[in-house]
Amino acid sequence: MSGKWTRGEWRLAELHALGMYDNDGSAKILCGRGDDSVSIASVAAHVPIKRGQGSNLADAERDANAHLIAAAPALYEALEQLFADYKALADSGDAGNWSLEDTAQGKRAMAALAQARGEQP
Repeated sequence: MSGKWTRGEWRLAELHALGMYDNDGSAKILCGRGDDSVSIASVAAHVPIKRGQGSNLADAERDANAHLIAAAPALYEALEQLFADYKALADSGDAGNWSLEDTAQGKRAMAALAQARGEQP
């Protein structure tokens, strides 16, 4: 996998599974386990929070965003491998006369991979 992001499995903090969040209602994305865990991101709540009551705040949008962010490295790796496999097939000539890079799907895949690397698509 190419990229300069933190290596390892990204996941929601264990407290998220228990419905507990930081005091501001944010959900934490971590990498690593136990004492080796590092914080990757804090995903803000999108609903009004009363002071001191954010730790048990239900927010479907925050949760969906947190799950998407936690899955980002796995999604990148899967897309990168899928693109490489399809490119190899197209370049072999066994798939007819087409170029993955010239298709709308191929261009979107290349743009998404570039965006994840912080490059201009």
